[in-house]
Amino acid sequence: MLSRLLRGIRSLWARHGDRLWRYLLVGATGTLVNFAVLRAVWPVLHTTPSVADAVASEVAILTNYLLNTKFTFRSRPSWRTLLQYNVVLAGGSLLQVGVFTVLVDLGLYYLLANLLAIPFNTAVGFVLSQWWVFRPEGASPGSAGTAVRLAAPRAEREGRGGDDERPDIERVVESADRRR
Repeated sequence: MLSRLLRGIRSLWARHGDRLWRYLLVGATGTLVNFAVLRAVWPVLHTTPSVADAVASEVAILTNYLLNTKFTFRSRPSWRTLLQYNVVLAGGSLLQVGVFTVLVDLGLYYLLANLLAIPFNTAVGFVLSQWWVFRPEGASPGSAGTAVRLAAPRAEREGRGGDDERPDIERVVESADRRR
């Protein structure tokens, strides 16, 4: 059973590892933004830990959206994807704030509690961003073609490709076949 799980993890990593690394790098930046805002908001607003963390999380969501749009998913910002991303990460943030609040209530230092709660939001955000937010128009959620289309060049994703609309890999394979 363990070997089957490890094979599944390796398979997922092979398909999504590069994008996951970029997403995690953006997430690290978002974590720094989250910490900075939390550190600034809590003392200034004199509010509950949950409200301060919710404000910090929303600022980090907006920062991460812009970075993930350009760097991770190589997409174009739009109001649709901004709304979808915000819904996805706001849902993840609810989970994060819940974990954060429990940890603070258990007596953990608020910055450490925040650090331990962030991975919950990260997991939800990556899966749903790839599956729903940054999938191309017209592709069904979770379809096998989604990963290929997401990795396609921007012009092709936006329907501005040249006369040959086939994915690059098909053109490369066909070219190699002709050379033989």
